[in-house]
Amino acid sequence: MQTITAPKSTSADSSHAGASNIRSFDLDNNTVFQNLLNDASVKQYIERQEDGSYDWTWTPSDGPTTTQQSVARWLIGSAEGTIDGSAARDDSYTQSDVDLFKTLTGYNLVLTPAGASLVCDDFGKGVPNADKSLVNEARTLIDTIAFARRDANLGSGSLPSTICLRCCSVMAETRMAISMQQRLF
Repeated sequence: MQTITAPKSTSADSSHAGASNIRSFDLDNNTVFQNLLNDASVKQYIERQEDGSYDWTWTPSDGPTTTQQSVARWLIGSAEGTIDGSAARDDSYTQSDVDLFKTLTGYNLVLTPAGASLVCDDFGKGVPNADKSLVNEARTLIDTIAFARRDANLGSGSLPSTICLRCCSVMAETRMAISMQQRLF
């Protein structure tokens, strides 16, 4: 049995689509995780401990995991800190970037403390083929904004007009210019 324990958060901050802190994993307030708990195929591998933590109990003998099961395991591992990708960590994304991605696509851009990411709907399901192009284009836009901000050493501050012009170019290429102009400027 593979056990990954995620502690119950005591922080007021939580991380899920539309939440206030993209680096906190309060699973009790994570919309995607809570929706996954309603999926019997996922819930069968999640145990809630007396201290409020979650254990992932899937074993290889249980067979391959579904996308939803993988997302649940990933969120539990992220909350616990067992997903270690510190060398790849990138703090370029802000909550505004994550919110913009959700507005553009309807999907969640979930970031781990290690800086890795995945895209899923509110129920932990992956992106259907029909939406992959839109999601990829939106991700290109979000990456352009985030990395331009990082390269300009702005932290979460406003973007200079030259960076805004580059972002507008990307938006035009992705056919999202009209809906995005108001958001960026």
